[in-house]
Amino acid sequence: MEKNTQFFCIEDFFKALGVTSKNALERLPIAIWEQQVKDSTTFSSWQEMLDQAGNEYSLANL
Repeated sequence: MEKNTQFFCIEDFFKALGVTSKNALERLPIAIWEQQVKDSTTFSSWQEMLDQAGNEYSLANL
C-alpha cells in the first residue's frame, strides 16, 4: 500500500473514505471509491489498483 498510495494499509484507505464496516463499504458509491483511488494513489482506476496488487502478490508468492 505504501508504495503506491498515501496510506500505510487498506484499513487507512477505508478510514479516509469514512468506511467503518462491511455494510458501509458495500453502500459506498463506486464514483466516490474511484475518485479516492485517483486522488490518493498512483493509479487511474480501482481496476488498475487491483490488477497491480494481484501482480505483486503473485510475484511475492511464487
